[in-house]
Amino acid sequence: MPALQRDDDLICHFSIVSLDEPVIQYEALSYVWGTRMHNNRVFVQGEPIAVTENLYLALQNLRFTDKERILWVDALSINQSNDKERTHQVSLMSSIYKRAWNVVIWLGETFNDCDLAMDYLKQLGGDKNLHLNPSLSPSIRVAGESVDSVQIQNALKEFFSLPWWTRVWTVQEWVLGRQTVFQCGQQFLDGQIVRKSVRHFFHHRHQCCFKLDDLNEDSLFNCFLVMESMEYIRLLLNKVSFPYIISQFLARQATDMRDKVYGMLGLATGQYENLIEAEYSYSVEEVFEASTMKMIQRTGTLEVLSHIPTFLQRTLNLPSFVPDWTATVGDDPRYTNWLNWLGHLHLYDACRGEAADIKVIAPGRIAVKGIIVDEIESTGSEPFTVSYEALLQEMHDLADMDGDTEQIYCDTSVTRKVAFWLTICGSTENFLDPDRDNRPFFRRIPTPTDFSRFEKWEGWFPSHSVTLVDPDILSVHTPFSVMVKGRKFAVTKCGYMGFCPIQCKKGDVITVLAGGTVPFVLRPDESARKSGLEGGYTVIGDSYVHSIMDGEAVASGGEIGTHWKYLELS
Repeated sequence: MPALQRDDDLICHFSIVSLDEPVIQYEALSYVWGTRMHNNRVFVQGEPIAVTENLYLALQNLRFTDKERILWVDALSINQSNDKERTHQVSLMSSIYKRAWNVVIWLGETFNDCDLAMDYLKQLGGDKNLHLNPSLSPSIRVAGESVDSVQIQNALKEFFSLPWWTRVWTVQEWVLGRQTVFQCGQQFLDGQIVRKSVRHFFHHRHQCCFKLDDLNEDSLFNCFLVMESMEYIRLLLNKVSFPYIISQFLARQATDMRDKVYGMLGLATGQYENLIEAEYSYSVEEVFEASTMKMIQRTGTLEVLSHIPTFLQRTLNLPSFVPDWTATVGDDPRYTNWLNWLGHLHLYDACRGEAADIKVIAPGRIAVKGIIVDEIESTGSEPFTVSYEALLQEMHDLADMDGDTEQIYCDTSVTRKVAFWLTICGSTENFLDPDRDNRPFFRRIPTPTDFSRFEKWEGWFPSHSVTLVDPDILSVHTPFSVMVKGRKFAVTKCGYMGFCPIQCKKGDVITVLAGGTVPFVLRPDESARKSGLEGGYTVIGDSYVHSIMDGEAVASGGEIGTHWKYLELS
């Protein structure tokens, strides 16, 4: 209800509507609950209702002075103490935010220099021709200050670090909203302008305003990356998988850890749509395991097994084939490269298109169809726990690169020299796509005949003696960084080389599993052999193993499928 004075009581009433009605004029509120309760209560249907301080402030700032405002607010519209109602209403969340004519994003009360941050974003989003770099013309200036102003930088950092940007539920509320507006106190910013500001930032950053040698000094990069990750999902919503969406926002916080899955269900499309129902009577472990099984059964792939962040500490008691989405990412530098790896799993086809075939033996135990390729014989150090020079020498030693490098690698037609260099970069290269604002992407590279790029990288890597600006070096080093974060160099008994999870050790087996585009490392566990299948195994993680990334292990026995066996995982 309207109010003339800010401190007037907050008075609301309910309207019951059907989402099947053709036109429902309402706005949906997107905000962070917070834990602190406000001293005053909201009156709903004449009854006083306790709400958090953040919601109270939101409603106080959102109400009009002269007319009613129709809002959908989860804390008031859903009886949060009734699990049955909560389960039912959560299943409608995507429809609620899609149907709203506007989604109001409440960021909280204003902060110092909030106006500077918003004005900068308005300029950046309003004109693609405005440069970030103040030495170029025309460039962005707010109150006479450019982007290299500490005041401007701090204002933007604070804007993009407000709690709204850290929560799980706010992702789908942003992505699904057809029209959005950000509000800080009584200051407003059109969501479309924010979208454009992110696009324009990365356009200028990659094309003209920031050269590669500015990478470490670019303090705004991570700010805009927070928004860019949501925009990436919004633009490619029908092309990215549901497990990728969960992993993309693994760092987001949730009061109820089941919401790590439930809070993303509205973004599940294609084969993942209506994957599971948000059921709050289940434990976190039950939700994660049920979600994993549904993902495999629905898609016929084992992509979700690649979403087990092996470099993070697991805290839940889960089977090894189920990701622990409660794992804390924090500022782990391996996280971004892990996401890059997940983003180009489609470049490989280790199982040669063979669909996943799983049998549920018991809760926490499944059998998957797979091929045991080889056994790990030796491994190197976890990268960057030793010097760059020592790391490169260790990889050389394991691959026997000081021997006859023209010798044929395993059962292939390439030499060990070729195999080693392709392993270093995962058979991929980094390139700038002119169709996407010259943003960096990965693609497979053919068998090399010119080793100049690799040799240039090898000369640079031991000392990192010069700033990384050479595109030849970058084309090798960027995919190498993706390979090594969370993995270490390994060699098998038969001489295969690759990068395997940092937890891997001698005796672990390299497998190709039906439904897996990349190989998986499993650890034999004879104590887990309970069903008479091919032993018992725990999943250590996925890997890059050169010359079995494109179905070679499947085809090597002649007719496809002759090597498949059921392997028990627990």
